[in-house]
Amino acid sequence: MPLRAPAPENDSRVKAWRKHARDGTLPPVLLTYFTLVERWLVVDGHDRLHAALLEGREPPLLGLWSVIEVPVVEDLSTLFRREGSLKAAELRLRAKPGDVDAVNRILLRDHEAIQRLAVTRAFPLRGGAAAWKAEVTAWRKGSGVEVAPDDWETFLSG
Repeated sequence: MPLRAPAPENDSRVKAWRKHARDGTLPPVLLTYFTLVERWLVVDGHDRLHAALLEGREPPLLGLWSVIEVPVVEDLSTLFRREGSLKAAELRLRAKPGDVDAVNRILLRDHEAIQRLAVTRAFPLRGGAAAWKAEVTAWRKGSGVEVAPDDWETFLSG
């Protein structure tokens, strides 16, 4: 999910980054995970991403994902959850024996002593919701991003 529209295909920066993409020397695109929409946001490297895609190459990516670690409380609900996880793993492996790696990852996660949770930080915007709505509306008009009118009204009113 880009934070701005890509530069035109004939832009000099895009042309320069396309050469790097062909040579395999393209620096990574910087991403950050946005928990609310469960999407990666492009923070830096919009033109590098655009150039790599124009060249039909997979761009190198560097993702930042802020997490917090919370100790898992060893109580009855944890015991039941873990027992349920074991039963689900057994059923899944009966149906698809090839899913061993995926099941092992799930079981390891469900039995860790620390739970990792994704965190997206936000800071107050001067002017509050009205300033945010004006800023997002202005961005939408200049971005060229197509959004269905009903979706847009729901997004702004939520």
